[in-house]
Amino acid sequence: MKSRKFQAAFALVVVVLCFVKDAAAQVNMFNGTVDNVCGQLFRDDGGTGNYSGDELEMTICPDTPGDFVSAYFVAFNIFETAIDGQSCQLAIFHGNSTAATSLGSYTGNDLQGLTVWSTPNNTSGCLTFVFTSPTNPGNFAGWEAEISCGTPCAPPTAAANFVANPADVLDVNNTPTLQICTGESITVEDNGSFVDGFPIEQWVWDFGDGFIETLTSGNATTHTFNDPGAYTVALTVAYDNGTDLCTSLNIDPLQVFVS
Repeated sequence: MKSRKFQAAFALVVVVLCFVKDAAAQVNMFNGTVDNVCGQLFRDDGGTGNYSGDELEMTICPDTPGDFVSAYFVAFNIFETAIDGQSCQLAIFHGNSTAATSLGSYTGNDLQGLTVWSTPNNTSGCLTFVFTSPTNPGNFAGWEAEISCGTPCAPPTAAANFVANPADVLDVNNTPTLQICTGESITVEDNGSFVDGFPIEQWVWDFGDGFIETLTSGNATTHTFNDPGAYTVALTVAYDNGTDLCTSLNIDPLQVFVS
């Protein structure tokens, strides 16, 4: 009997502790601003129950200035009707107030399984949510979103070069170009790709003939062209900023004529 009482008491403590942990790991919609909810759940004002229907405006900002906020909607179910202006809506703004750019207004199941995030153009890193409920919402669960914070991607700059006798490299429409015969090879290398504050960690060479090579260094690599044609060789570089793999957006092409 004593053992059973102990087990029951232990189970009760575990349940209570788990409940407290779960409650501390969420923030419900309210009028105001929060900046310490990274890694927590963002829910409607009803929490795990149905939402109230109150009209609310809430801004979520990153824990660390310079970072950004994203919200992945694990669940989204609010009142929707075909009657114009009568659906519940969750509007999202790309900044720390409703004066920021609108990211859209959503109803029904619109946001289910989708992620909304701030971008480097948003210097605050915040997202603002506005919930409106023109009519009695009825029996609807609302939403649950996972809040994440991270460092915005600053795209690196890719630069490519042929490893060849300079006299053999032609300038065709301001693009470095090599002329080779079928079955011959070219050698290419990184030519000073960079990003401020991080090392480049990935080099992806697209040789334009269906072959793509991914490397972990910018050292020279060689490729053979077996079919005649004009090919564009493109380099994409990337680095890990701790949140995402950030890739280059610029095009610095090389050109190969094979005959």
